[in-house]
Amino acid sequence: MEYCIEKASEKDLDEIENLYISVCRQLQRGINYACWSEGEYPTRNIADDGIKKDSLYVLRVNHKIVGTMILNNEYESEYVQGKWSVDVLDNEILVIHTLAVHPDFKKHGIASKMLDYAIAYGKELGYKTIRIDVCVKNMPAISLYQKYGFKNVGKVDFDRGKDEILWFYLYEYLI
Repeated sequence: MEYCIEKASEKDLDEIENLYISVCRQLQRGINYACWSEGEYPTRNIADDGIKKDSLYVLRVNHKIVGTMILNNEYESEYVQGKWSVDVLDNEILVIHTLAVHPDFKKHGIASKMLDYAIAYGKELGYKTIRIDVCVKNMPAISLYQKYGFKNVGKVDFDRGKDEILWFYLYEYLI
């Protein structure tokens, strides 16, 4: 399968939004591993912000967007609760956000290709660590991150203003 990973542009916004909607609907029909909800997260505004900040990447197969992720050094304040193995400056941290794969392309290695890209990108730009948070119920993602050598460094509650507590694991990959 031929693919390319590149930065998203404004012209991709509708297609990215549709991918997010497809992912959320598929999760709602089955087990919502990612704790995502259509209209709440991820949204068109998140994609638009990622495009404006030049940090949203897409994976295309035959010119169709089948995967997305945001790569930057922004993180939630709860990250300070992590038992990180290295003490680094913010500009030495690469954070992966909103890694999403279109339901029609699950089990095709898309998420692995995107992680490979993120790791190579981090090395090339001199980051010292890659960090990511993942809903504790998201066993498919947790298994993938662990397979890649990401280490669990804590569990946090991102207060999303909901009645229920949504626990997330923090993971770290040393470059």
